[in-house]
Amino acid sequence: MNEFGLTDAQINAYIRCPKNIVRPPNPSHKLINRHYRNEVDLLGHDTEEKFQVFIRINAAFPENFSIGLSFQPIGTSGVYIKLLRFNGDHGGLHVNAQDNSSFTQGCHIHRATQYAFENNLRSENYAKLTDSYTTYYDALCIFVEMAHILNTDQHPDFFTHQMKLL
Repeated sequence: MNEFGLTDAQINAYIRCPKNIVRPPNPSHKLINRHYRNEVDLLGHDTEEKFQVFIRINAAFPENFSIGLSFQPIGTSGVYIKLLRFNGDHGGLHVNAQDNSSFTQGCHIHRATQYAFENNLRSENYAKLTDSYTTYYDALCIFVEMAHILNTDQHPDFFTHQMKLL
C-alpha cells in the first residue's frame, strides 16, 4: 500500500522540514457533521513540497479536537497523506496495530509510520498518549513547533481565529 515509498525517516523529514503559511485559515469556519473545520495551506520553506494543516473542533465538546498535518506528494492532485495529528481527549478505545498497545482516554498524538503504509492501515494509525498539552491552544502551539511552521508571526489570526469557538 506504500505507493509513495515513504519510510519512517522520510515521514519524519517531511514533518520536520521548515514550512511557510501560503493560505491562512479562513475567517469563517465550516460546520460539518457537528465539527468546525478549517484548513491552512503550507509550502516547504526551501522546496516546492505542499502541505496542509487541518483543524477540527467538535461544536458541542471543544475538548474533542484534531490538528493535523498532511503532505501532498509532488505530481499528485488532491492526494494528501496524513503525517501527524494532535487529538484532544475524545474517549473511546484506540489500539495501535503496530504493537497492539492501547488506551481509552487522554490527549494523544498520531504519527504516520512506514508500518501503517505497508500493512494497509491509515497512515497515522499509530498514536501515543501525551501530557504535553490539555487544551486546543496548547496543542496548536506545540504542533506549530513540531511541524516547523515558520511564519506564524505574519499570520496572527492563525492562533486566535479558532479561539472564538472555544
